[in-house]
Amino acid sequence: MRDKFFELIVAVKHSEFYIRHYDIKTARHNFLFSALLVSMSILSVSISIANTGLLSFISALLTITLQFLQALNQMFPYSKRLKAFNYYKKEIANLALDMENEFLDIDLHGHEDERISSSLRHFRNRMKELDNIYLKELQLPTCTKCDSKASIDNDKYFDYYYTEESNDET
Repeated sequence: MRDKFFELIVAVKHSEFYIRHYDIKTARHNFLFSALLVSMSILSVSISIANTGLLSFISALLTITLQFLQALNQMFPYSKRLKAFNYYKKEIANLALDMENEFLDIDLHGHEDERISSSLRHFRNRMKELDNIYLKELQLPTCTKCDSKASIDNDKYFDYYYTEESNDET
């Protein structure tokens, strides 16, 4: 039962790292899109300053396109994800920390399988609650690059904090 609890900790920690990497990727996309909009806006203003026949038409077309893209930006899924991930990543980090503290308590005091099972149910329910609160409307796409980075971070984390060598040195 103790092993199942530890496996859940590993899975939650992986989710924490995945969300962190996916959040960085999403923020980067949002920044690049905003930079594109600003660049187009500057171009539109500079064209309108020239104020000749064809250039005025191009400036008007750019302005209309910008307004349309700015309206669309709010509807893109990554804009909603940024807001949700901002809260979710904090909550999942707290959940992982609480689980690790509980695991250390179980490890130090050698609790019965019944107590471990109860803790497992409690933390699985908390994880479902977090998913329902923050990710209920969002589909979290699979990003293999984020997943591989999360796996590397997860391995490093557990190698550092949960291997015998590192425990002997500290």
